[in-house]
Amino acid sequence: ARTEIPSYHLVGHSLGARVMITAAETLSTQQGGPRIDTIHVVGAAIGRKGDWRKLNDAVSNKVHNYFSSNDKVLRYAYAAAQGGSVAAGYAGFGTSYPNIIDHDVSNCVDGHSEYFGKVTPV
Repeated sequence: ARTEIPSYHLVGHSLGARVMITAAETLSTQQGGPRIDTIHVVGAAIGRKGDWRKLNDAVSNKVHNYFSSNDKVLRYAYAAAQGGSVAAGYAGFGTSYPNIIDHDVSNCVDGHSEYFGKVTPV
């Protein structure tokens, strides 16, 4: 929030994706703070249910969420740790907000550590 750089592109995997989303939502409340241009999250360890208006409004461009239904870490470990919550990195955000785009990469990502090298950001 204290930088002179006008905008950023954020990338995060797993819990790092959760950090990027929280950072974008927080920075969007700062008057005159840096703007988030684009966010790319892969295997996002954040619940898919929620009001994503704040995230939608936090970006100048888009939030790209790359998810895989083959991600067993999110399917089992995340769900167990979060009381059955489904991760956006496992099933997508499923929201109609125009700046949040889900990309199903299940056809090429078979596990939680396989996103990098197999997913090309759009």
